[in-house]
Amino acid sequence: MTPWALLYYLYDLSSFCIRLFMLFYLPLKHSPTTATSWLLAVYLWPWPVAVLYAVFGSTSLPAERTVRHEKLLSSIEKDSMGFRT
Repeated sequence: MTPWALLYYLYDLSSFCIRLFMLFYLPLKHSPTTATSWLLAVYLWPWPVAVLYAVFGSTSLPAERTVRHEKLLSSIEKDSMGFRT
């Protein structure tokens, strides 16, 4: 087997593994429409989309931002108690 054939085989195998992993992982973490979009992209371009998902795919905020957001919401709620909505 030539080195290029080996590289191609490894690329195909890793692409299959990425597709299989994402097929089971994405529907658990995202809404159906979002998961479908990511899965379509993964099916077409597994490696570039895996990198893009690692950068942009997270749906959770860091703990400190969640705490700041809750404090901000409670202060807004306290400030607007006298106003009608």
